[in-house]
Amino acid sequence: MGENNGSRSSKSGVLGQDRQADLFGQGVGGRQGQGHPPAGGGGSSDNCTNFEVALGAKKNRAADPRLGELREMGMHPRWIRIAEEIGIDAFLAVWRLLDENPPNMPGSTVYVSMPRFTRFLRYQRNRFIEAMVVAGAGSTDIKKRLKAELCEEVSVRHIDRISKKIRSR
Repeated sequence: MGENNGSRSSKSGVLGQDRQADLFGQGVGGRQGQGHPPAGGGGSSDNCTNFEVALGAKKNRAADPRLGELREMGMHPRWIRIAEEIGIDAFLAVWRLLDENPPNMPGSTVYVSMPRFTRFLRYQRNRFIEAMVVAGAGSTDIKKRLKAELCEEVSVRHIDRISKKIRSR
């Protein structure tokens, strides 16, 4: 396997005593011996964490001049709020996608039809019920978990209807 260079925590390290001393001086970290630390060393790196990047991105979004341009052109405040929330670049990408195949309607407006967000929440709740049924939970237990975890009041009858659908598959 080659020559034994000692452990990494020894002064000789992996490179060997003479070569490491030439490259690094008297060791690393707490094994440096009696030298003084280099001037200006230590401190934090200039790298940002994902959290710091996200905070900076949110600050930069608010300062984006394109938001002002949306206001100036008369964009509805709800759309501006969406642009602020998701970021102007994401908003513009969505807007472009929505405008790609507009229906044959007069004027220069894109009409967007979306189901209510509560429809998505109901769908997710029903998937939760299905998972509980498949796991073997009873209707009253599912009802209690829905109340505790999702703050949802659902009738046992509704849970039984979903359970019946699953069993008929």
